[in-house]
Amino acid sequence: MTSLFSNWKALLGICLIFVLGCAAGALVDRALVARKIRQLIENPEEMQQVVQRRLTYDLSLDKAQQAQLRVILADAAQQLKDARKPIQPEVRAIILDARKKTEAILTPAQEARFQQDLERAKRRFPHIQFMTMSGPNAAPPAAPAPASAPANP
Repeated sequence: MTSLFSNWKALLGICLIFVLGCAAGALVDRALVARKIRQLIENPEEMQQVVQRRLTYDLSLDKAQQAQLRVILADAAQQLKDARKPIQPEVRAIILDARKKTEAILTPAQEARFQQDLERAKRRFPHIQFMTMSGPNAAPPAAPAPASAPANP
């Protein structure tokens, strides 16, 4: 029992190395998964390939089924793209409104940090239009609210 207590530093060191190794592994795993998800979101063709590979493997699809699945996935991707077009301007308008409301409650220092964060997000995800009204499906800017007429005394 005394030898166990005399080696407590060594045991504590081994436990610390184990815990730090687990934490480092979790961080690396999270970064890799986030990167892969980002790639799939930004590249619909890659998403189709992943789905096709998974289904081909899981269901043991033959060559003819794989060819049919490729057509089905391409068609579905086009339909999803077409379905998003009509609502994109409305979604952008909602996001822009939320951004303006958020900026209105921030201190100047917070607003500067917020702008830095937005710029970093734009660089990280260049294919996604972050809280901007630019692009082919941009909604027209909302008309300003009419000024109320002064009341007659």
